[in-house]
Amino acid sequence: PKLCPPLPKEEKGFPVWLVFVGIGAAGILLSLFTSMCCMVIAVVHHKKYSIEEEEANSTSSSDASINADTPANDNDTVENCGVCLGIAQVGAWMEFVIKSLFYYWGVFAAKYWFIVIPAAILLFGALCAGIKFINITTDPVELWSAPDSEARTEKNYFDKNFSPFYRTEQVIIRTKPHVHGYSFVVPGTIPPLNMTFGPVFQREILLEVFELQERLKNITVRRPGNLSDYITLEDICFKPLNPDNNNCTIESVINYFQNDISNLEYTEDNGFDITYNASYHIHYCTRNPTAIKGKYAKQIPCLAEYGGPVDPNTALGGFKSDGVINNYDTATALLITFVVNNHVDDSDNEDAELWEKEFLRTLKDYKSDNLTISYSAERAIVD
Repeated sequence: PKLCPPLPKEEKGFPVWLVFVGIGAAGILLSLFTSMCCMVIAVVHHKKYSIEEEEANSTSSSDASINADTPANDNDTVENCGVCLGIAQVGAWMEFVIKSLFYYWGVFAAKYWFIVIPAAILLFGALCAGIKFINITTDPVELWSAPDSEARTEKNYFDKNFSPFYRTEQVIIRTKPHVHGYSFVVPGTIPPLNMTFGPVFQREILLEVFELQERLKNITVRRPGNLSDYITLEDICFKPLNPDNNNCTIESVINYFQNDISNLEYTEDNGFDITYNASYHIHYCTRNPTAIKGKYAKQIPCLAEYGGPVDPNTALGGFKSDGVINNYDTATALLITFVVNNHVDDSDNEDAELWEKEFLRTLKDYKSDNLTISYSAERAIVD
């Protein structure tokens, strides 16, 4: 403990709540000031009206005696209310001032339009010039954590010494309602083994997912400023076994077949089609993701093309579970995850961001009769 440096004292920042208190207090004071001004004006006008009324009463006593027997109506009551009349006079005066102001302003603007129009343009141009200096923050880290917070400090230390966490480009694939799951009995098993698979293991679905993955894998983007240079997934992806293995990390059930269509379509002489062979191989690999040899006569391995295992929890979704054992065979969704390198310096991520932009555009334009596609990219949060 003696070797540990003392912890720095926590510096208390400016309390933000004081800003809201100040704004509220200023609003209340402004309201009180306005109300007091109105009351003063009303009292002054009331006194002035009272003096004028007394003078009028002293000179019209004869008229008052004639009308003495006439009952006062509601209009007389309102007219005799000095405060009400004072407020009415203030309103009339304000209306007159505003009318006069805009009248003379209109006359001036119409007469000297050659001065008003350029002056207005210059004024609004000067006021809008500050837009150039606006910096809109879109990074979630900048939005939701203070620069000097403990979480940000620890993250910056980790990113600087170990590099930031990978950029994740993900596709979630579900089947439409007309696609159903299926069951079959594995031949040669005693007692007979009945297996049930979700709709995503259908032959047509697996082949379409393979085609979609290959389409995304082969995305190329022209690098700005160089018409002959293109950005590919291999330029930005994470390759854990490079240089011995130069393949990108792709987490998907298709990688249980090493992204090879011949492995996906492989059938044995027992006469069973791809639905049985492919789905049974996935069944085996979800329980043995590091298997070097499968149960086919061809002995297709479970390790992915990049040389590592595919975690079934990141490649399948919507499966049933009893809390201890996951039944991956009942999955209703397939996931494709491209793992891309991330960098501390934003300029080093420009190629990845360009590729992600094309990745998102490709998926946005993708149409399918059997699949429902959801997707996201690292830059999607900022966009």
